[in-house]
Formats: sequence, C-alpha cells, structure tokens
Amino acid sequence: MNSVSSPRSFSGARAFGAALLFFGVLSLVGCESARQPVPRSPIVRSQVRAKGRAIIERACEMHGGLARWTATNDASFRLVDQWIGPSARVVRPWPVATANGQFQILLHQGYGRVQIHAEKGTTITYGIGPGGPWALRGMRPSEDSGDLATARATIPVYQFFFQLPFSFLADDAVQHYMGVKPAPPGGAVYEVLVTYPWYTGDRSRDWYVARFDTSSMRLRSVTYTTSLWGPSVFEYTDDLDGYTQIDSLWVPTRHNVRMTWPFRPELHRWTVSDIRFNQGIDETAFRGPARLGGS
Repeated sequence: MNSVSSPRSFSGARAFGAALLFFGVLSLVGCESARQPVPRSPIVRSQVRAKGRAIIERACEMHGGLARWTATNDASFRLVDQWIGPSARVVRPWPVATANGQFQILLHQGYGRVQIHAEKGTTITYGIGPGGPWALRGMRPSEDSGDLATARATIPVYQFFFQLPFSFLADDAVQHYMGVKPAPPGGAVYEVLVTYPWYTGDRSRDWYVARFDTSSMRLRSVTYTTSLWGPSVFEYTDDLDGYTQIDSLWVPTRHNVRMTWPFRPELHRWTVSDIRFNQGIDETAFRGPARLGGS
C-alpha cells in the first residue's frame, strides 16, 4: 500500500516538535526492538538459517504436518475481533469496535472474504480475489474508498496469522535461528526470525520473530511489523493460545495483540470459532461485486 505523505502546510517547527516528542517518549519507554542483527559471516549465517528452518519444520509437524496442511484447500470460521483502549481507536481497521462475522479463505491462492455486522443492522463484506480488493455494503458495491483500503489491509493480515505456523514455510520464507530465550510463565522458547524475499510484495517489507515452546513446539507468540497497517517502526506482539485440533491440524483460536515497540498499549483480542476445512469453497466467492451474478 502506498504511504500518504504529510501535507505541505505542516511547518518545520511543528514537524520538529513532533520529532522531539517522539524521541522523548522513546527515551522514557526504554525498550528495544525484538529483531536482532543476523550474523555477517556467510558461513555462520548459513548455519543459523538451516537451524531456523529446521525448527519451523519441526513445529509444523507438531501442528499437524505440512503434508496435511498442503492438502487443505479452504477454511471458514467465525471471527470476533475486539479492539480496546484509546490507541485502538486510532489504528483499528474496522468501522466498528468489535468486528463479528464469517471469514472464508482459499488457503493457497491468497483469496479471502469476511462479512461483518456494522452499525444500524447493515453488513459490510470485505474481500480479495483474482481482481484485487473489493467491498460490499449490503448487496451493493461499496462507494466508500475506505472500504477498499480496509479490504486491502485486513484480509492478508488475518489470513497470514490464521495459517501460522505454516505461513513461515510459504513464499520462499527465510528463517534465522536466534537462540533459546526464557519466557515466563510458560517456560523457554526457541526464537526464529522469519523474513520474505523482495518479490513477495507487501510481506517483503515486514519481519516476524516467532517463539516456539521448547517442549511442545507450539507457537506461543510472534512479534512482527505490518506495513499494511502503518510505519514499520511499530512492532506488535501476538500471544497465541486456545489450541484446538480440527481435522488433525492444531489451530490457535485466541490471539491477544499489543504494541511492543516503541509503545506498549494493548490493541485487540481476536478469536476464531466454528472452524471448518475443505468445504469446497469455490473461487467465484472471491471475485468481487463486478463479477457477481455470473457476469
């Protein structure tokens, strides 16, 4: 998504004051980025990449196996996404504080759609399909440009996190082992930095630090950036739990998300329920309003 430049009417003094405030807050927060530098030595870097990939592969096996996941074509579930606190009012992507609705995904094509209940009993459907992002208000194409932006920014993010940890083996992902870290109260975790090559589009601008329980290999948390939601200077952490087994795949059903750098507010909690795989969802469901009705 193209960033929006600041208006030219901003004076130099105002911009300078904003910068002072920003860095002043940083100095008070006293936290550091979750991402650490990768080794410069090609030999060492190759070793940590191999170890990082091995951990991700092992975790995927413990979550049901890559072969079973690859054979899973589509998914549907009910999403309930509750945004909390004053910070959430600024950054939340939905037009309502709690988004509640049915989410459908074609897992390996990257297509998705969600229909949420909005104000005054109306529904809004956001989708991404072969023709790109689209939106409906009720049964009509949305005339609100913000709805297309929401579809563009939300569908890929929720798809990615629903598909964890298998997302970390998709799109030629590169993994770097970062060591074992204490993570109370659940115990020690393996940390793996995951990045994506330049040709993967939006994802190439982001990074993810995944933490796997050293005993169960369950994915416990992910710290990440998301350029679709704002400047990559902001880091978020998703704590995952509520694992349930569906068709031999272990799926986290609860996500607690907070900002972890440079500020630390809680942002939102989202859950998935009534999860179903391989329901035969057809590609036509994701074509968007211009192609609905057989046109």
